[in-house]
Amino acid sequence: MSITSRIKAFFSGKKNKKPLLTSSVSKAESLVNKLLEKNAEELKTEVSDLDDCLILLEHEVLRIQKLSKKSARRGDVYFDGAALSEICRTLAIHLADKNLISQEAKVTNLWTGAVLSVNAHYHHLVGPAMIANAKISERTNNLEYAKKAYDAVIQDFRGILDYVQDDEYRPCDEELISIESLNEAVCRLIKIESSRSKELLELKDRISSVLSKEDDPERIFGPVEVSVNKKGRILCPGCNWNGVYRPDKPYCSRCGLEFIVC
Repeated sequence: MSITSRIKAFFSGKKNKKPLLTSSVSKAESLVNKLLEKNAEELKTEVSDLDDCLILLEHEVLRIQKLSKKSARRGDVYFDGAALSEICRTLAIHLADKNLISQEAKVTNLWTGAVLSVNAHYHHLVGPAMIANAKISERTNNLEYAKKAYDAVIQDFRGILDYVQDDEYRPCDEELISIESLNEAVCRLIKIESSRSKELLELKDRISSVLSKEDDPERIFGPVEVSVNKKGRILCPGCNWNGVYRPDKPYCSRCGLEFIVC
């Protein structure tokens, strides 16, 4: 599964109640939803709508970046920042699909800024944003920035690889997204920095061994009956993993225990 598919599946499985947002962030979300209904030609001819949306998003991300630096961060700052991350992520994917490179680059940068402001400790949220930002930097010929971004992911995510590689269970969804981000960074650096190919190829082999755990049939056993709570989550009786139930994968993403929902 690609990193894009994996993160889409991860977010689509979230059924938590939507928090209240400030009016400006709600307005940005509304503007983006309207842009998502437009095709490439409409986005190019009705450019003022896209420009207005980008201006508002930039203003809001800068506001969150400023407020998040305060020692006592308010709850609304976190909720607004998390919402802006997802809003920018969704718009960046849409613009990439429509081949609007300069606008995609700006939104991807805002996505990264929002994530790092409020969710810098969540690798599965930081990784996809950093990789998207590095890739668009490559496409706009900013190779030096791209190299630094890829290298930052590698240095910061090695620890997750060490942990997951030594774990007897399957990686969970959050870990898989993080490892996919690490894999993307390694693959891209192999292509643009040949001098480090030996080191990076060794790292890629380790990543491949971890990713192979996901589809290893020997790691699936059971089944056992489980119940899904009101938030769509289950508690695995095998390893006590608490996560979102996904009907397309009716087994524990940690220990492989197969589920039957009762």
